[in-house]
Amino acid sequence: MNLTDAHQIKTVEELEARYRKPGDHVKKATLDFLHDFHIEYLKLARIVCIGSGADEGYDVSPRGGEQGFVRILDRRTLAIPDFPGNNKLETLHNLVRDERVALLFLFPGLDIFLRISGSARVTQDPALLQQLTCEGKLPITAIVVAIAAVYFHCGRAINRSHMWDATTHVSRESLPSPGVMMKVLAQIGETSTQELDEMYKKGMVEDLY
Repeated sequence: MNLTDAHQIKTVEELEARYRKPGDHVKKATLDFLHDFHIEYLKLARIVCIGSGADEGYDVSPRGGEQGFVRILDRRTLAIPDFPGNNKLETLHNLVRDERVALLFLFPGLDIFLRISGSARVTQDPALLQQLTCEGKLPITAIVVAIAAVYFHCGRAINRSHMWDATTHVSRESLPSPGVMMKVLAQIGETSTQELDEMYKKGMVEDLY
């Protein structure tokens, strides 16, 4: 598909002309600290997507855990444990170089998001890591977020996608398996797709922490 520059939006004014202005209530509901409502939701949070960026690139990466895995240190500070993943460390690399961060919390079954933006640092503080222990395992590091803005975001995107509707869930068999994709994408010749799939399944169950 070829898009011409004639239709590209190039100014903020032109962009905002395409949309209705946000209501005053939307602006007023954006705070720089955690209200009791935010705390109630955060205590139930199981997954958060972290947006970060630096000159080397930009990244959005998920973090998940049991309810309460994100620790509220005070009304302006959160701590997120970082356990082993693919170890590419894109988010952590970015935050070491540029402290700006954005968080998007999803709540299974609910049509609402919680958004937080601010600054973050990566720490290996032993006392904090001990607080973030899960199933007897210490996180390798923690991401400490100083909150600049927090607000609830409506769930129209969830309702448009029917994300929580079980009838829309994708069948694992309808798409290539992790083993099939890894064998091709990483050009793995010595290991079968079946073995790669078993390694993936094992990692998803036994190596969470």
